Amino acid sequence: MFFALSKIVWFFLQPSAAFLFLSAGGFALSLTGFQRLGRISLAAGLCGLFLISFSPLGRVLMAGLEDRIPRAEITGAPAGIIVLGGAVHMEVSAARGEPAILSGGERLLAAHQLAARYPGVPLLLSGGNNALLPGDEAMASEAEIMAEILTGIGVAPERLFLEKHSRNTHENAVNAKAMAAGLGAGDAAPWLLVTSAYHMPRALGAFRAARFNVLPYPVDYQTGGEHTFSFFYFSSDGIAFTDFAVKEWLGLTAYYLTGKTDALFPAP
Repeated sequence: MFFALSKIVWFFLQPSAAFLFLSAGGFALSLTGFQRLGRISLAAGLCGLFLISFSPLGRVLMAGLEDRIPRAEITGAPAGIIVLGGAVHMEVSAARGEPAILSGGERLLAAHQLAARYPGVPLLLSGGNNALLPGDEAMASEAEIMAEILTGIGVAPERLFLEKHSRNTHENAVNAKAMAAGLGAGDAAPWLLVTSAYHMPRALGAFRAARFNVLPYPVDYQTGGEHTFSFFYFSSDGIAFTDFAVKEWLGLTAYYLTGKTDALFPAP
């Protein structure tokens, strides 16, 4: 229930959609007896769309997330490696009959590199089927698609353990902990947590709340240096950056209010 509700609420709260709805509503009102309110709403919506399309706002919000949790210093071999879903496109993979990788595909490259660096540890791939539409539940899970990619580039399949039921970060943490407990990897050494840098604050907070001993290994950086404060040339890039960043900031707030993370903005 929480999962479906969060998806529906986010559809309306994402900045791009919110400003579009505000503009459309303002235009509709301007054709009725509420012309003044309509013009104000239309102007606010269009200004908002312009702001998120071309200004550095999206990059600045993203940089705040990415810079929060640095990569942990690793001493000795970890108990295992956890790779969170978000690296593959399930719908395209199902339609084309072969794995389709998203921008978060660096998670899989990092998993491959870490698997070679620590040949004796298991890799736990966490990601289920987060489809909402009827019929899509038959698609392969994110964990299954990630496993297909990793085995295709040389990772031994017996090292891969698939957690195929998680639909969000909270479930990643809870389900991964339960699976890790049954792998016999031991509790003394921490596990490495691999996910995109902008997602790491919420992921780390969720795993801490689940009392899972992990070390952050952020990848897939989108910002850096003076480039962070530059304007966007393509409006679609600015909109995407802003939507992704706002989603994480709202996710952090929602997780904190519902007790799914140990802090509002988890620290290293």
